[in-house]
Amino acid sequence: MKHPNLARRGHLLWWRRKITLHGTTIQIELPLGTANFYHARGIAERLGGALEELRLAYGQRGSSIDAATLKRIFQDAMRWQLDRILQSQIGSTEPVAAHRQTNRIYAELWRHRANHGPDALWPHDDQHRLIRSGWSEEDVDLLLGSGPIDVSVAI
Repeated sequence: MKHPNLARRGHLLWWRRKITLHGTTIQIELPLGTANFYHARGIAERLGGALEELRLAYGQRGSSIDAATLKRIFQDAMRWQLDRILQSQIGSTEPVAAHRQTNRIYAELWRHRANHGPDALWPHDDQHRLIRSGWSEEDVDLLLGSGPIDVSVAI
């Protein structure tokens, strides 16, 4: 039994698919969390269908996705994730202030990463800029890593 997009690693099956992004071919590999070939084949077919649906939704043909489309896909995925987090917070028993603080900190963190890359260091004067723009010292400390951020509130 073979499937073109399934590979066994150890005892688990993985879904593998090559796609072209802005002229560069990359391989996507996802663990399927099962050793059962028939179960994995069903998951692989759904993943392949979702990939094709995504490409068609963004007007792409073949296995190539251009840079502008990839950016739109990422923006849409981030909006979907934000909506998911907000819906989760609506049903949460956590205080609204905790959600507000966490959301503000993560929004600033993602803004910084979007503008400077995921590994960019925070500039030394950023603390003063944030405080001048209305941030509390506690929030600045949480953002810059002096204190723990309660990730469970954001999820």
